[in-house]
Amino acid sequence: MTTPIGDQYKRKVVIVWAKQWFQHGDHPEVTTLEHWNKNSYLQIHDEQPCGVLYGLDGPYVIRPSDWIVYENGGYWPYKNKDFVEKYEKIPKILSDESTTGEQK
Repeated sequence: MTTPIGDQYKRKVVIVWAKQWFQHGDHPEVTTLEHWNKNSYLQIHDEQPCGVLYGLDGPYVIRPSDWIVYENGGYWPYKNKDFVEKYEKIPKILSDESTTGEQK
């Protein structure tokens, strides 16, 4: 086994807003693929209902169970597996305090 080199770091704690997407209407930032240019470089290879999320880095295809995260002034998609590895839900009271700075 190789010994790691360098210093150790841990991921900074960041509180984000997130919503899991399953169908059209679940999130106002997701549009239907009907609005997408069918001649685009994007190819859809399955029959799942999909949507398009226009994030800061461009458009992303959203599929059922994907998460939409609001962070640093923009929306970012996460596959469910990646989201649950990186984020955990915080209690409502902490969520309210971080948003308003006041205790409820």
